[in-house]
Amino acid sequence: MAWSQVDRAAREIRLATSKNGRPRLLPLDDDLVALFDRMWAARQYVKWDDTTALSEFVFHENGRPLSQSVFAKRWAKAREAAGMSTRLFHDLRRSAVRNLIRSGVPEVVAMSISGHVTRSVFDRYNITSTADTLQALEKQREYVANAVGESNVSAFRRD
Repeated sequence: MAWSQVDRAAREIRLATSKNGRPRLLPLDDDLVALFDRMWAARQYVKWDDTTALSEFVFHENGRPLSQSVFAKRWAKAREAAGMSTRLFHDLRRSAVRNLIRSGVPEVVAMSISGHVTRSVFDRYNITSTADTLQALEKQREYVANAVGESNVSAFRRD
C-alpha cells in the first residue's frame, strides 16, 4: 500500500483496485488513525549512501515494499506473541466478517467492508458455528415467551 492511497486528513484509504477489481473506500476509525500516524512517523529510512529518505510505502523495509518472506516472518512473530501459532493471515478476514455480522452490522455493509461482491463467496466467510445455532434457539425461545406468554399454548392451536 502506498501513502498516495491514504488520505490522513479525510481519515480514509482509497483502493483504486482490489481483488474484485472494483475501487473501494475504507474509512479509518480512531484506532486505525493512530496506527497510520505511527506508520507515517516510521516512513523515514536510511539509504545506502547514509542519506535519509521517506518511503512511499506504508509497510516497508528500507523504503521498499515488504517482500513475502519478510511479511511471513513478521506475521509468524505476531502470531506467537498473540498465542495464535496456527492462524493464517487470511483467517483475519473470516474473523472480521463473522464479527461484523454477530455485532449486528447489516450484511450488505459487511460485504462492502470486506470487499465481497457475490453472496455465495460472502457466505463462505460467514460460517455458522454451534454457538451461533444455540444463540439463535435461545433468541427464538425468548421471542416466543414474550410474544405469547409461556403458559399460553393456545396461540399455536389450529381451530
